[in-house]
Amino acid sequence: MFILQRRMNGSREILTKSSSHLKKTFLTYDSALLFANKINSMTKPNRQWDIALKSNTEIE
Repeated sequence: MFILQRRMNGSREILTKSSSHLKKTFLTYDSALLFANKINSMTKPNRQWDIALKSNTEIE
């Protein structure tokens, strides 16, 4: 599974589901890439999202 993350002022921010605190996860790299490209097209260059492999220790 994959997540979208970005670094802001040295801290890691993980994309969450709309109106929720739960992490938005993607089953495939391709689905994460499609979503990342879509939201990054509307995001400032210094706030872009990257794809990361979700670790087993991360809580939803």
